[in-house]
Amino acid sequence: MRRIAVVGLPYFGTRVASTLIGAGYDARFVPAAREAARNPRGLVHLVRADLVYAIGSSIDRRAPLARLARWKQVLMHWVGLRQSAGDGYQGG
Repeated sequence: MRRIAVVGLPYFGTRVASTLIGAGYDARFVPAAREAARNPRGLVHLVRADLVYAIGSSIDRRAPLARLARWKQVLMHWVGLRQSAGDGYQGG
C-alpha cells in the first residue's frame, strides 16, 4: 500500500487525505510540515511516505519539505488565484 503524506492548507489537506484513505491509500495529513521537528509522528510519516502531496504550499530551501524533495516524489497542488492588474481579469 502506498503511503502518502499530505501537507499544506489544513482545510484541503484533511479532505484530500480522507478521500485518499477511502480509495485504499495509507494517507495522513501532516500539519505544519515546516515544524516537523516539533511533530515527531508527522516527521515519521513524512520520512516513510512514498509521495508527499503538497497543497497550496511552496518549498522553501530551508524547509524540511525541501530536503525531502531531493529524494521523495512530491506532488504540488496549487490552490488559489494568481491575478495581477495587468492580466485583464474583470470580476463580475
